[in-house]
Amino acid sequence: GAAFGLGFIIGPVIGGVCAEWGIKVPFLVAAGLTLTNFLFGFFFVPESLPKEKRRAININKMLPGVSLAHLGTYKGFIGLITAFFLANIAGQALPATWSYFTMESYNWTAKEVGYSLGVVGLLVTIVQAGLIGWSVKTFGNKKVIIGGYVFLSLGMFLFAFAANQWLLYIFMLPYMLGGVATPTLQSLISNNVADNEQGNLQGALTSLISISSIIGPPLSTGLFYYFTAEDTPKYFPGSPYFASGILLVIGTIVTIFSLRKFQDK
Repeated sequence: GAAFGLGFIIGPVIGGVCAEWGIKVPFLVAAGLTLTNFLFGFFFVPESLPKEKRRAININKMLPGVSLAHLGTYKGFIGLITAFFLANIAGQALPATWSYFTMESYNWTAKEVGYSLGVVGLLVTIVQAGLIGWSVKTFGNKKVIIGGYVFLSLGMFLFAFAANQWLLYIFMLPYMLGGVATPTLQSLISNNVADNEQGNLQGALTSLISISSIIGPPLSTGLFYYFTAEDTPKYFPGSPYFASGILLVIGTIVTIFSLRKFQDK
């Protein structure tokens, strides 16, 4: 999570600056970084799973979408997985519409958008690197997950009604504090399955993230377009965040009921 946050500090700033040189430049730079990452992983990153816990490669299990079939084997976690899925759909509203929203609402340039995402990355790094471990030790998994979802919901609703850019920056704080929820939830689920099931579990969760990235962006951009069009019955550029807030509230309620069966550690 902290590594993701650091990337979110550097990446958007690079993208915002590179966009000043041409609309294609950020994509070319990203392609170069992705290739570098592939080469680094291929040649230098060792296998993390010990040999005695590895299973023979099954080509059929490597087919796209197969991991989703394993969700049925985690019946005790269906509620938490549902909340995880809803949170990821809601979270797609920010990357999908942030540029449009800030340019429409505050007349930001590409560079200002990049800088704002750099601030987001800084806050994510702080939360992921230092706050999660402390909060779990202090309050326990259940309270951290529920509290995190409450902060995420609050942050989304505040984004929707941010009257100026300074309030937008202030409202980043509760939303970023909510970032403790998803990693803690994933950790709780992971700690309650066998070692040889970790790959299947993480594959299934990653598949849900991918599906959310298919559903979330068109939903968010569609709402933004409808509520900012010239003939819209109600001008409301923050509508994607309001809708995401509703999804997060539902996810919070599902999480509260689902966590009752788990003992806190």
